[in-house]
Amino acid sequence: MNDSLVGVVAIVMVFSVPIVAIICGTIGGVMRKRSSKEDPEQARMIQDIYHGLERMERRVENLETILFDSNKKERS
Repeated sequence: MNDSLVGVVAIVMVFSVPIVAIICGTIGGVMRKRSSKEDPEQARMIQDIYHGLERMERRVENLETILFDSNKKERS
C-alpha cells in the first residue's frame, strides 16, 4: 500500500514541473500579446497562480515527508 503512495507522489512530482513550465510559457506568451491596459490584472492573476503553485509544492513536500517518515517507522 505504501509503495503505491510513493508511486503516486513520484508521478505528481514528475508531472508538476512540466505543467508549471507549460503554464508559465502560456501565460508569458499571452501577456506579450495583450495591451498595456490589462497588464495589472494579468500580473495579479499570474501572482495568484504562482502563489498557488508554491502552496501546492509545500503540500507535496509535506506529504512526502509524512510518507517517508511512516515508511521508516514501519521498517524499524
